[in-house]
This record gives sequence, C-alpha cells and structure tokens, in this order.
Amino acid sequence: MATVIALVILGSVVLLDVVATVLLIRSSVPTPVQKTLQVVFIWIVPLIGSIAVIAILKETISTPRRHRGSGSSGNEGLPGIGPESESFRGHHGDHGGGGDVGHGDAGFGGH
Repeated sequence: MATVIALVILGSVVLLDVVATVLLIRSSVPTPVQKTLQVVFIWIVPLIGSIAVIAILKETISTPRRHRGSGSSGNEGLPGIGPESESFRGHHGDHGGGGDVGHGDAGFGGH
C-alpha cells in the first residue's frame, strides 16, 4: 500500500514538472538562458521549482488570450479582467462620494 501511495505522489510531481516545463517552453521568456535556468530549477527542486515557475509565468502574462468568435471586436478581455462596462462603477456601485476611496461605512449602516 505504501508503494502505491509513493508512486502516485511521484507520478503527480513528475506530471507537475512536465506541465511547468511545457508552459515555460511555450512562454515568451526573453532569453534562452533564462528558460534553461528555469527548466533546470524545475527539475532540480521538483515540487517547489515547478510551482514557483508556474506562478511566475501566470504573473508575467501581459495580455489575456481572446476568443475570436463571431461578434468579437478584439478589444474585450476576460470576464472580470477586461475593460469596464458603462454600467459598472466600482465594486460598491455608484453611491457618490468620488468612487471607492475609504469605503466610509465599514459595515455599520453607512450609505
């Protein structure tokens, strides 16, 4: 039983390393030296290295991928990330007072 658990854990770590390596190779990291060093980091420090590289790659993605379906104008982002619509005015709605500065009510009655 312990052997099966160890094999599942090892397989999961190897799969995560493979995913991180593929994501890194397909990324637009500026230099080949950077890619090489990050791949070495992934495989020398298996779990931590792959998680760190995946997190860094997620943070460095500058433009979201857009769906090129019918009716797409090409300037829309992902939901929650793209340009704000005219009806959306901050996460509290338009309750006056110059936007979302200070919140004011702190959960006690407020506006």
